[in-house]
Amino acid sequence: MIESMDNQEYKDRIAKGMEGIEDETIPSGGLAEAAQKAGAEVTVANTDYQLETVDTEVQPTVRLSPGPMDDIALMAMKDEGVRMLANAEAAVVTDLASSKAASADLSIIRGVKKRMTDKTKEYFTPVRQLMANLKEAFDMIMANVNEADTILTDKVKVYLIEEGRKEEEARRIVAEQAALAERAGKLIDSGGEVELEAAEVTVTEAPVRVRTDLGMVSKKANWKAEVIDFAALSDDYKLPDMVTLNALAKKHHDDREILGVRFYNDVTVQVRRG
Repeated sequence: MIESMDNQEYKDRIAKGMEGIEDETIPSGGLAEAAQKAGAEVTVANTDYQLETVDTEVQPTVRLSPGPMDDIALMAMKDEGVRMLANAEAAVVTDLASSKAASADLSIIRGVKKRMTDKTKEYFTPVRQLMANLKEAFDMIMANVNEADTILTDKVKVYLIEEGRKEEEARRIVAEQAALAERAGKLIDSGGEVELEAAEVTVTEAPVRVRTDLGMVSKKANWKAEVIDFAALSDDYKLPDMVTLNALAKKHHDDREILGVRFYNDVTVQVRRG
């Protein structure tokens, strides 16, 4: 039998464990020193069907006991599977009698498969619940850190992008002034008169990275594609909607005609236990 606390009890424990954290003062060494003082370590031991959680101050450990290989019923089905495989490989289905024998074997095989699948669910259900509880706990624990990361990352990103925009704009203006000066020079050479008034523009190279004693934040290229005109898109990059097409095949069989599509019957074998 598997014993596990319900979701509410789990949430209550998490909340209780979080009490008082907001009142703690971060030491002078900053977050790094605080993390070092905490000294928390988590190890998940994938050893052996009952989920046992052993909580200690140093090392919480999760064990699955007994494991699938220790389950007598599963091992019996595994041995039965060896015999089933040998029979399947030796079977010859060429007439009605042999097809009936194979059909009877298939019914037995499907029955064993169902029992195995049920056993699989017994083992995986508590593990999935544990994983869901752990994810919820760590989402709560890391929420402020993740939000702080996102906020500051976005602010630095906006700054770096704006500085890059300023640099590009300054270079554009300088290039335009140079081209204008060149045209003016040619006009003067031909006897014309030109008055040029242009504010001096200084091109400041935008920072690509920001260094500190603790590390570095840098701007990284991240090119992406966006389809703005699907009709103009090359056929090489268009994918068919197979979910919709297969639904049409199930509904209309081969009575429906769609240019470039063939509807066909891919026969399968259905096994029903009597």
